[in-house]
Amino acid sequence: MMRARAGWVYGGKRHAYTIFYAAFPCPVVPDRSLCAGRMGATLGGFVAMRLLVFYIVFVAIGEAIAYAAGRTVELWSPATSLPVFLSAFFFVLWAAWRLAVKMP
Repeated sequence: MMRARAGWVYGGKRHAYTIFYAAFPCPVVPDRSLCAGRMGATLGGFVAMRLLVFYIVFVAIGEAIAYAAGRTVELWSPATSLPVFLSAFFFVLWAAWRLAVKMP
């Protein structure tokens, strides 16, 4: 009785799918043609990481401002501070993404 083998053949070598495939999709000594795109060696990986960094910085700055606005409103009206903070919170998430995408 023959069993079907899971995996793929590349360059005459059989590569198996394991439980570690999601964490380590490439061998320890990567084969350039097989793993270059997965290891972030392409320009697209750099651009995506830069976009995320800009987004995180903008969100951190915006949330600090939203927190300060919520605390300031709380001095005048404690019941109004939560809606002010929540609306500013969600606005910052949207605006930070818009700004991060427009960064050069």
